[in-house]
Amino acid sequence: MPPKKRHKAKQRDFVVFEHPFSQVPHDILIKGLIEAGKSSQEEFPLQLAAIINLIRSVNPLQAIATLSAYRLTMSVTDTGRMRPLHKNRKFNQSHIERLQAISLQIRIDELSPTPPPSETIQKLFDTLPDLGDSFRLQRMAVLEQERNAEQKSVGLLQEHLRLHTQGVRNWGYFKKVVRLARRLCDTTGPLFQKHPGITAKDLVNLFEFLMERLESLMTARMHEFREIFSEKTSEKIIQKYYALNPKFKDTGAELIQFIKSKNLSSEQIKFLILSHSELTLADDLTFSPHELSQHLNLPTDSLSRALDKLSLSFGDLANLKADFFFLDNPVWRKPIIKLSDTSYFCAMPQVFFSFIFQILEKILDGDELARSSYHARKAEFLESEIAELFGRAFPGCTLVQNYKWLNDRKEYENDLLVRVDSHLLLVEVKSGLISWPALRGAPERAKRHVEELLLAPSDQSYRLATQIAEVIKTPDLSDTLLPNFPIPLTQVTTILRLSVTLEDFAVLQSNLHLVKQAGWVAEDYPLSTSILLADLEIVFDVLESTAQKIHYLKRRTELEANMIHLGDEMDLLGFYLASGFNIGNAEFDGARLQLTGMSRIIDQYFSALDIDIQKTKPRLKLSQWWADICNKLEKVQFPTWSEVANIPLSFSFPEQQRAEKAFKKIKKHVFKNWRNNNHLCSITIIPNMRRSDALGLFAFRDRDNKHRHKRMKNIAGQMFKNAHVQRCVILGVNIDEGHYPYSTLAIFLRGEENFAKGETLVTYG
Repeated sequence: MPPKKRHKAKQRDFVVFEHPFSQVPHDILIKGLIEAGKSSQEEFPLQLAAIINLIRSVNPLQAIATLSAYRLTMSVTDTGRMRPLHKNRKFNQSHIERLQAISLQIRIDELSPTPPPSETIQKLFDTLPDLGDSFRLQRMAVLEQERNAEQKSVGLLQEHLRLHTQGVRNWGYFKKVVRLARRLCDTTGPLFQKHPGITAKDLVNLFEFLMERLESLMTARMHEFREIFSEKTSEKIIQKYYALNPKFKDTGAELIQFIKSKNLSSEQIKFLILSHSELTLADDLTFSPHELSQHLNLPTDSLSRALDKLSLSFGDLANLKADFFFLDNPVWRKPIIKLSDTSYFCAMPQVFFSFIFQILEKILDGDELARSSYHARKAEFLESEIAELFGRAFPGCTLVQNYKWLNDRKEYENDLLVRVDSHLLLVEVKSGLISWPALRGAPERAKRHVEELLLAPSDQSYRLATQIAEVIKTPDLSDTLLPNFPIPLTQVTTILRLSVTLEDFAVLQSNLHLVKQAGWVAEDYPLSTSILLADLEIVFDVLESTAQKIHYLKRRTELEANMIHLGDEMDLLGFYLASGFNIGNAEFDGARLQLTGMSRIIDQYFSALDIDIQKTKPRLKLSQWWADICNKLEKVQFPTWSEVANIPLSFSFPEQQRAEKAFKKIKKHVFKNWRNNNHLCSITIIPNMRRSDALGLFAFRDRDNKHRHKRMKNIAGQMFKNAHVQRCVILGVNIDEGHYPYSTLAIFLRGEENFAKGETLVTYG
């Protein structure tokens, strides 16, 4: 029987709207962009000079600490909703990284001791994002130059890489990134130890500790202010503030007298105390190697070497041009500021995890033997991680690693074969490093990385998929094309190809149309889907059922081939949860989907988990009946069940609702009119012309059970009158027995004479 209670997940519907510039004539749009570019070329040096003068006029450590505290720290509600303490949404980690680099141009004898007033902090909050916008927009002036179509497309790809390098930092959710980094570094053993003084795993522990230390400090400050501001009078607020800060040299009497003389409001008093507390922020973020050694149980001298390896001192960047810091910031590789041999400052320990792969490579500079060993271990790590991930994601599946095969007398090796029911997944993995020139948009280097990390694994899986398809079609070719193939192919009907990378290539792996538009691969070439390891873990975590995981990977490949979309993998996953990738003809009519922001529900969930707040996991938007149908199919697991489960998943939520509503009427009609041979007993859902799988919902009474297969065959015959329908699944419900979610199921394939043939495969009970 159906469950009495049905819980509907609260989730935002997918909404399509037209881009505001889509109706602007192309020549006018280009002219506007050129003007914006020229204007930014004039504004950029002025804005940069103003920020340099601003940071030189105050104590830079206090300014960096304050910006970090207020922008990179979130307030969290009991439900896990997070809000930055500063309201400028454009302000992010990259702006503080840039300010830190500019500050490190100041020589030690030029440092100002002046604490930054609130006006200066606010100005930095406002102008640093404007500076970043100007740096980006000034490149629009290049549109004035004559360029052919290929040059324009390459320029678009370059801009994509530069924008990502300039402002995007997260390649995964923090705790998952830390766990992944620790597992990788654990495989390197003492390989790094002779360079920074401690192992790579120790480095992960060090920066995780600095991150936890920063979070604890900021949490303690917020609790302290909550306690202080709970006092009822101005005098008690100040007394509480000083009582909780016994290190202050004065007693607060002068401040109380000042407040009384100025007749300050409670809001002004709170602002005054917050500003005063900022004076100690830089001290809070300063530490010594001895302090760290006590917490990490590592030798002080080893930690000193490691900190020196990953730090810069004031004046170290004095000879560099500040406009280089947007696309090649030394702070990315060395996020710590060294103040003395026993004193270090770090306001952004998360930078280490944002750039961990580049940092580890930099540490091994000049040691080619160690570098080669690290690359080999990294490749082995990725292959092992992928095999374990698929093993967890698809319990009971068949996994085979490192199958060797021949093509044109050349031997190839597949990284992982995964068979799930009738689906065979060909997985190729790439652990190569993304170089800085490529991330800065250097076309030749970027093209080389595209060929190595995206095209080469796709080529390899395509060759193997082609040979497997030939063997499935003609089994007698097995010994010739696939000798000793480790997985039986008799039940395989669908081959899926997937490439997995360890390092984020500016989310280019999620936007492969940019590669095709640049002419680096043929427009009609069947590129395999490419997903970052950290993202694939999230996909498999969120999509708990096997059917949904298979459907996501399958439809993800089709979507990549059929339309242009912009967004990272989490945006695509959010889009899938909202729509199931079921968007009808929009997939084929040339629409370009801007998906940025679709990941919000996923971001909120995993960000809450990072701070140990449990929220309801985001789920694919399905009606309860539809979800239960898919769950039943997965539980029964008859041959090709995964193919069958893909069919109901390929209809949108509104289609599910309409079908369920119509079927309720059908059941009532059958109950009254079942004796009539021509009674209405079903509804059918016919896909759009680009899809070939149809679904039928059939109601019958127990007393008419003997006619059910004939009726189901007739229903299939009606569906096959639609020429594009090649297969249909019919779910039968015995309305007397009340079986839920269905009683029987039949699969029909189009026959040679355009008529249905098939058999009932599953019967309830």
